[in-house]
Amino acid sequence: MSIVLGVYVPKKGGSVEQAFQSHMKGWQDENIKASASGLSRIIIGRVTKLDQGSALFTNYGHMTWNDRASMDAYLEAIAGGQMPPDAAFTDGIDRRGLFRVEEELIFENKDTALQKAQAIRFNVYSPKEGADPEDIFKFHVDVHAPHIMDTVAKVATPGLKRYVIGWVSAVSAGKPLFRNYVKMWWDDVTAMHRYLAELKVVKLPDGSPQSGPQGELGKQVVWHMNAFVDERVIFQSK
Repeated sequence: MSIVLGVYVPKKGGSVEQAFQSHMKGWQDENIKASASGLSRIIIGRVTKLDQGSALFTNYGHMTWNDRASMDAYLEAIAGGQMPPDAAFTDGIDRRGLFRVEEELIFENKDTALQKAQAIRFNVYSPKEGADPEDIFKFHVDVHAPHIMDTVAKVATPGLKRYVIGWVSAVSAGKPLFRNYVKMWWDDVTAMHRYLAELKVVKLPDGSPQSGPQGELGKQVVWHMNAFVDERVIFQSK
């Protein structure tokens, strides 16, 4: 799979909700069929609450492709001003970044639909100076994620719907606002809050904190933005 993540904010006078609705309207089925062969999934989202950090973006689009060639053709179309298909949408936004990303699916409960998640957290961060974002991605996946899943199992089972870790492998447009990210979808808001509360106190076997600035991941990165988001799966290939 190949993935494109685009982040943006409304232009002055616009609203996050207007941009969100316009983005969804712009990707009608006929436009998808005409311009996005090889497309597997489109997700369009917006920030509903900034939990920590700065609002680097308020809206986003997440597109998954079946192959690299199809994704590259889409990015070339973007560069040529041909996409997205709705001019009203592009006229109303300030695009902050268009990124090629790689993701690792850590956990997924396939018994419930992705678009029916009750709460979604989208956190973005970057390695501290001198560190490589791909190395941080691998550490997050191989070392930190298993500890997170232990915490979920302890206090929040079965509330977690999906857990994804990603990193920006290339910047196609805009600036590298962040280099790494993590998203968690929850079926149960109460379970999510139990999990977030536990993160503040849980310790690793050696006595060090699991999370926070002195945690195993926190010591290696700078957290830019922790947010609650709302999103829609507006296209899913069969």
